[in-house]
Amino acid sequence: MKRIAITIKKMEHALALQRWESFSRAAEELGVTQSTLSRSIASLEELWSVRIFERRAAGVRPTAIGADMLRQAERLIGLARTLESNMQLHASAMAGPVAFGMSGLMSTVFMPGILAFISERSPDLQVTTRIEPLSVLLDYLRNDEIEFAVYVEGEATADPAFTSHKIGEMPINLIVRGDHPLSGRTKPEWDDLKGYPVVCSTYLRMGHIGVTPTIICDSFSVARDFMLGSDAIWLSSRFVVRDELAEGIAKEIQPRGYPEDPTANIWVTAPVNRTRSPAGKLIIDFLETAYREMTRAG
Repeated sequence: MKRIAITIKKMEHALALQRWESFSRAAEELGVTQSTLSRSIASLEELWSVRIFERRAAGVRPTAIGADMLRQAERLIGLARTLESNMQLHASAMAGPVAFGMSGLMSTVFMPGILAFISERSPDLQVTTRIEPLSVLLDYLRNDEIEFAVYVEGEATADPAFTSHKIGEMPINLIVRGDHPLSGRTKPEWDDLKGYPVVCSTYLRMGHIGVTPTIICDSFSVARDFMLGSDAIWLSSRFVVRDELAEGIAKEIQPRGYPEDPTANIWVTAPVNRTRSPAGKLIIDFLETAYREMTRAG
């Protein structure tokens, strides 16, 4: 079998030079001398007898052939990082670290229980959490900053770089304070909702149910407190306010014509080539168990 002449290190050198368009700045990022970087790039060009970069007074730019090579090099570097990460996970088992992301609604419902479970099961495990909208979580996944993302959407991302599986469904409800003017109405009309602010999060896009938010608030604790202290209607989930509903200080309303038990799907998404770590698998197993217990409780 013919030996592969190109190395990961040389590809990293070329990609750094593309980013900085300067030998001195790229060398500084890489922690090598400028002459070392120059020799590395020259060896690649000599290997294939092609010019990868154009050296100009305004900076260094890849040639057309170089740009194509760099695109492929970036993919190979990504695969190499995935391989390295996967092998480290096999070697370290539960030693971690583990990083994962959740949308705001998911974190409000499940994150406290997950963190309590981790601290009890493996107190030395290093855990990093990201709470962001789906678009940001997908960027974290692409950059290998998190292992998986948990979020609420009608459909999972269609990006072929990711694989997703459905955990279950999250009920989507209209919540008001217990003594709200609408709380005593069995089936208020849609017109009865006019004049009351509707609070919703950017994490929860449910336009198809016919409710138009007037206030966007991504802090679920702030939105809950605002709902409890005002006449606002909160588009959220009864899973978020289980205790408040049980105590009667919050109440679910269902206007006439409101969809019967509207839900959004709960998804776990990860890169297709990423092996799930033992810690990541444990977290998702806990999440699925917590969801089943929550749905049984009603």
